[in-house]
Amino acid sequence: MDQLNLAVRFADTVARHGRLTATRIDSPNGWVTRTYAELGADVRRLAARLTSWGVQPGDRVLLFALNRPEWSLIDFACLTVRAVSVPIYTSSTPIRCSSWPPMRA
Repeated sequence: MDQLNLAVRFADTVARHGRLTATRIDSPNGWVTRTYAELGADVRRLAARLTSWGVQPGDRVLLFALNRPEWSLIDFACLTVRAVSVPIYTSSTPIRCSSWPPMRA
């Protein structure tokens, strides 16, 4: 893959900075930190799941989620398997969501 591809750049960052803190997320019990290695493992797991579901390069995957840390994980997983993530607003109506094209073009 091209070195400018975000999936490649993310994997390089995980390899170089695996032990460093990547995220700090506020929770009711205080701040929860995750390392680049942990995020990289999650992305690889999600990418494998997408592949097991039959997602192929060029397929579209709808992301229907609130703005939260997990959103970026599935986005990087889509990039890893060369799928196209298509985010939609959580405020979209069911009718609007049903008019989206199918996952596979």
